[in-house]
Amino acid sequence: MRWYKLNATGRQPTARSSHTAVLCKNQLFIMGGRNDSLFADSEESSIKEIAVLNIKACQWEMLKLYGDIPDGRWGAFAEVIGSKIFYLGGMKLNEYKNMQMYQFETDSRNIRELVRMD
Repeated sequence: MRWYKLNATGRQPTARSSHTAVLCKNQLFIMGGRNDSLFADSEESSIKEIAVLNIKACQWEMLKLYGDIPDGRWGAFAEVIGSKIFYLGGMKLNEYKNMQMYQFETDSRNIRELVRMD
C-alpha cells in the first residue's frame, strides 16, 4: 500500500477531529467533528458543516443543506445505503445526541430527522 497526498481544489473544510466520514458514489462526505479553537469565538467547538470531496475531480465542496439540519456534533455514526446516508448519535460539549437519527439524501442534498428520543 502506498499513501499519496491529494492536492484538492475548492474550499478546504474546517480543521476537525472526531468527525464522521463515509464514501458514497465516488464522493467522500465529512460530517460534523470538533475543533476546540472555535470555542473562543462562539463558545461552541462542534462543527455543523458537511464537506464533500469528489474523488474523481479531486475537488472539495461545502454543501448547502435543506430540511432538518442536525446540530453540530462529534463522535457520530453514519452508514450508507444506496444514495442515502444515515447519521446517528454523537455529542456536543454538554449533551449526548444518542437517539437522534437523520437521513441525508445525497442527490437532493435534503436532510430529514427520522428518530428523536430526548
